[in-house]
Amino acid sequence: RTRVIHPLWRDGVGYATSLRTGPKANDVDRNPAVSLAYVSNPFAPAYAECWADWVDDRAARIEIWEWMKSVPEPLGYDAETMFGSYDFPELTIMRFRPWQIRLAEAGKPDALRVWRQKP
Repeated sequence: RTRVIHPLWRDGVGYATSLRTGPKANDVDRNPAVSLAYVSNPFAPAYAECWADWVDDRAARIEIWEWMKSVPEPLGYDAETMFGSYDFPELTIMRFRPWQIRLAEAGKPDALRVWRQKP
């Protein structure tokens, strides 16, 4: 399934606020392999293939929540406008750990760049 999310990246790891219930949570629990697409330029997309999991530790969630709020817009955002507080029922943080990143450019096969995590 496809969803629009707003992850922020720090030290090579992505984070996004998310509810721990519903179809998205069920999908990630069943299969944690996700693909994030960045297409600000549809002719030069970037794809991050990641393993997704949940940051369920309350102290870690609060630290990430505060960090996200401190990052200037449009990259950062204050999740309080959506959820009220980090104690919103079922609210957690989804974590993305990339194992491959692909940069492509339409019509230029030689422009393809791929990074893979070393085993």
